[in-house]
Amino acid sequence: MRLVIDTNIIFSALLHKKAREFNLIMLGDLDIYVCQFSTVELFKHKEKLLRFSGLTEDMLLDNYYLILKNLQVIHERDIQKEVWRRASELCADVDPKDTVYVAASMMLDAYLWSGDKMLIDGLTSKGYDRVMTTTKLLASH
Repeated sequence: MRLVIDTNIIFSALLHKKAREFNLIMLGDLDIYVCQFSTVELFKHKEKLLRFSGLTEDMLLDNYYLILKNLQVIHERDIQKEVWRRASELCADVDPKDTVYVAASMMLDAYLWSGDKMLIDGLTSKGYDRVMTTTKLLASH
């Protein structure tokens, strides 16, 4: 299964190595893509991650490296303008920052793996059903 991973899934995976998200990523049998923007979002919330996880910075970085080894990076510059436009229309009144993830999933004909209920509900209500939750992903494994 091909997936584009939302930053909130990586955030959950980083909180604890026993997290469902961490285990799914580490299985290595999923074709998972990450947008470059995720690195910026994670860096922005580094202190929160350290506080919630109880990990040292070195441990957090080690976990992040383990996760990244199982992901393929999408370069946003490779997403066609028409795809950006359609994704932007879908995300405009939900969360414009999520446009990059929706555009990447459209470009790759992949599911968007997210834990953002508002995003999932907003996209689904507009007919975009290529979304995946951790619970659905676990049920399919």
